[in-house]
Amino acid sequence: MTNPSNFAGKLIIADLTNPDKRQDISTLITNLNVSYTMGEASALSFEIVDPFRISALQTIISDRDFSVSRELTFANNNYFIPGRDIIYETQTIGSLDGGTSVTNVKQLFEIVEVTFSQGPGISPTFAVQCYSKGVQQMKRDRNPSAVKGTGTAFVRAAALKYGLKFFGEQTSKPQTITKASGSKQAESLWDVITRLAGDAKFVFFEVDGYFVFASEKFLLNKWGAKSTVIDVPRKAAEKKLGKKTFKKFFPVSFPNSASNPLQLTQFPKISKSANDAYEGNGSLLLNRKNGTQLRPGMTIKVDNIPNMSNYYLVTEVSFPDMSPEPVTVSFRTPSRDEEKEKPKELAIGTSYKQSYSAAGSRFAVKNISKTARDSSGGARQRPWLGDARLLPLPAPGFPLSYPRMAKANITKLYDKASILSSKAESSTLQANTVVATGNLDLWDRPVLIGDNGEVKTLYSITHVINATTPYLCVLLPLIYTEDGVVVQKTEAEVIAKYNADGGYLGSAKYLAVVSGPTKRNAIVNARDYGLLLSWQNELVVKKRFNGPASEAIGGPDSEWT
Repeated sequence: MTNPSNFAGKLIIADLTNPDKRQDISTLITNLNVSYTMGEASALSFEIVDPFRISALQTIISDRDFSVSRELTFANNNYFIPGRDIIYETQTIGSLDGGTSVTNVKQLFEIVEVTFSQGPGISPTFAVQCYSKGVQQMKRDRNPSAVKGTGTAFVRAAALKYGLKFFGEQTSKPQTITKASGSKQAESLWDVITRLAGDAKFVFFEVDGYFVFASEKFLLNKWGAKSTVIDVPRKAAEKKLGKKTFKKFFPVSFPNSASNPLQLTQFPKISKSANDAYEGNGSLLLNRKNGTQLRPGMTIKVDNIPNMSNYYLVTEVSFPDMSPEPVTVSFRTPSRDEEKEKPKELAIGTSYKQSYSAAGSRFAVKNISKTARDSSGGARQRPWLGDARLLPLPAPGFPLSYPRMAKANITKLYDKASILSSKAESSTLQANTVVATGNLDLWDRPVLIGDNGEVKTLYSITHVINATTPYLCVLLPLIYTEDGVVVQKTEAEVIAKYNADGGYLGSAKYLAVVSGPTKRNAIVNARDYGLLLSWQNELVVKKRFNGPASEAIGGPDSEWT
């Protein structure tokens, strides 16, 4: 059989028995989606337009003699039929058998489903679904007893039979094979492996030409670009160290570290159960540069999220190829064998009365005055020039000198009932809540003089952009120039334009993106950063005009259209 790696191209339709019968269709497809999933085979789906050209002879040939099929290039050449081979080239960071360098991998797929339908204009479209060829052959193999070996040796032999490398864990569980009887069809080789994996509490899947058969616990920390050496004691009672073990993983954190090969586009989503505090699962979005090289079976280490940071096993990776869209990754802690490992439950703790009542009386809500503090802890006095968080001020050569906010300790007055009321709420005192500072020129801002003489340059609003974990708010200004005139836009107009421009990850203009562990915290933190921005801009206006502004002046970085 011809080696698929000898075929050049990104996406190739081929006849492996004849090297001359192949076609690179990479430039012809309209979209290409890739999915790697633990517990299944690698999947590939794409759409391609079959150009339909009406012959000039149609005007002189009767309709019954005119053959449409002669004008459909792909259909006429039987390109897209179930069982046809597809070769797809991708990249992977290292492999299960060692190494951390990026390698090119040509994966062999087989067409399993084809849908023909009307496409753009007069041309039709083929929607094609593909799975790994080796796995599809296993599903058609109705003679599993021909594969020798027991347990893991049986699975290894099955993988090698269909051109797959093997990576797995030993199990003493034997496979059982059910043969055909009456109207019942004989089991396939895939069916037998499926049942054996269930008996052994293993996962099994194909990825990059490897057939993986092992427990999730065994796979954890086996595949990654970085490694940590762990000393393992010989016995719990001995202090002497025994053998060394290596934990391999890919580090991820947000905000991103420049040293990490995987760059997050936002905070990951992670869930933990109160009934089993040590189990966790989640998902994240990765920048495409290295994210497309991640695979199920790899280990990621999530950092900088207290109580959520941990080693997680990647279970699914999916992305549209030849597209700027981010990569979606799902992960979880290894599943626990209930027969061998008891759940690590939280302690029962002290018991308390679960309800209280205060008959005939009401709790008084006390107002608590709190003096606003500057970065040194001293009482704040206008015009805030002593606050190091505002410095250095924006200047002509440094228009993006945004304030720092290590902690939000700004609010002057709050009360205990503030969360349930519209009164001012206390600052959260949470550290480093500013996810991203803005892209607006803070020096050459448009200046609007209100009817009461108020000088407005930012006049920002807080808009929730992610109302689930991680909770995020964006600060948007209402003051812009439009056709050379300074105007105040409505909140609805500003939010609509922000969304239309693709948000802070697109081309939208904004002042900051601020986070919080709850939606309310995020809003309060954004409010506090907005106050810092407004105080800083007061100083900028005074410095620009040597006193209060006397006329409306626009800025170059604030055009509305």
